[in-house]
Amino acid sequence: MLDKVAKATAAAPVGVLGATMWLVGAGVSGVGKISGSKHVASVGGSLCSAGASAVGTSQTLAQEAIGISDNEERNKVLQLFNKYSDGKSYLDSRDVQCMVQDMPELYFGLEGIIGTLAEIQETATKLLLKEYGQAGATINWDGFWDMWKKVLDSSQGRMDFYHSQIFTRFDTEGRGSLSMAQVSLLLDTLYFNKSSAFAGDSRIPDKSIIMASLVDECLDGDEEGRLTQRDLSPILRGEFCATSCPEDK
Repeated sequence: MLDKVAKATAAAPVGVLGATMWLVGAGVSGVGKISGSKHVASVGGSLCSAGASAVGTSQTLAQEAIGISDNEERNKVLQLFNKYSDGKSYLDSRDVQCMVQDMPELYFGLEGIIGTLAEIQETATKLLLKEYGQAGATINWDGFWDMWKKVLDSSQGRMDFYHSQIFTRFDTEGRGSLSMAQVSLLLDTLYFNKSSAFAGDSRIPDKSIIMASLVDECLDGDEEGRLTQRDLSPILRGEFCATSCPEDK
């Protein structure tokens, strides 16, 4: 079935992970500038205040880290940690929320597609706390360093995090997998609704072909008929010419 999909689309990726996602993966210069000034947070209406001096964007730090020792890089990242922890030995949910607001490169282009800016920032905050926090509540220095290496300083990591935000917005039950109805909604939202930037794009196969391909290649005997983020990774990348469902490594 997926060979039909391959013939129905151009080789180049399309969808939200076409032009927009290329920018996110590349770490757009000037996007997500970290400011040391106070500002009103858009999530929950709290007031975010940076305690330490501004140290630039995550991408700038990554560029500065090239060619320097690990200790020097860690010192620079420690400045960023101290900025948001405000003297504490950890970042709580409010601190992470403030950091997320200062780094829109983490969710660039998602506003209005999968939710409001406040909803997207809340999703990003919860994902970071869940992945790098202690019991999903606070992020200590070790967790922050891990987050830096895997997300903030990694173009692939930012791309994966971007995928996770999209997937999570549709995983309303928090099961780590989507029902076929949720997958259908995801496809409509990203590619087929009239409001989608890609509605009518001739490179995108018919929705029924995509759905049938996912059933044929990815369900793998799942009696509940649910798909994981990994199953949907080609779709999230806007690549409809995959030859098979991604295999677990």
